[in-house]
Amino acid sequence: MLHKSLQLYKQVTVNIDLAGICNQYASVGFYEGIVELCLATAADQDNQNLALHLTHSGEENVGEQLLVARRHCYTCVTNTLNNLVAMSQGASGVQDTTGVKVSSAGEAEKQLTAMLQYCYSSKDEVFHVFLYEWLIGNGLVNRLLEIRSSFLEPYLRRAAKQPDNLQILDIMWKYYEKEGDYSAAARILSKLADRDTDKFTLWTE
Repeated sequence: MLHKSLQLYKQVTVNIDLAGICNQYASVGFYEGIVELCLATAADQDNQNLALHLTHSGEENVGEQLLVARRHCYTCVTNTLNNLVAMSQGASGVQDTTGVKVSSAGEAEKQLTAMLQYCYSSKDEVFHVFLYEWLIGNGLVNRLLEIRSSFLEPYLRRAAKQPDNLQILDIMWKYYEKEGDYSAAARILSKLADRDTDKFTLWTE
């Protein structure tokens, strides 16, 4: 029934209460449905994928409004993730405004992991960038480094070109180390060694 409802909603994304439906799906643990419906709705907002150009180039006025619309859809995913993270850190028997209900922190952790796996499997590069930013912003770098996606390295390379890039560089060397590219990891560590890096972990754990 849930999968059937998802298929029907995906046919009429412009006319649905996305947040309300996602709350209903969260209440029954249908996290796959949340991710799939949000991404389908976002794609329908930008059927020419113009937001991807802005994601790559950073040029404003090219897909800017479409990118905002797509990110609005993605927030339904991260709202649920936010609540699962909070519950995994100690909530018990709590039901929040997104409809998520768990009986223990351990259950919330399992649900969080399952939902992130659905997210990682997405082919939507704009969503991947949004997800990476969310993971970094919430201190979930270990989760970020779990991802096996062709989108991750290009994202890190683009982000590393920004002026305030120490955190990204710190993530990049760990990414390359995990991928077995030790020379790339060493080059980044050398760059970091020349800068103020007291707040970062410049050693192999």
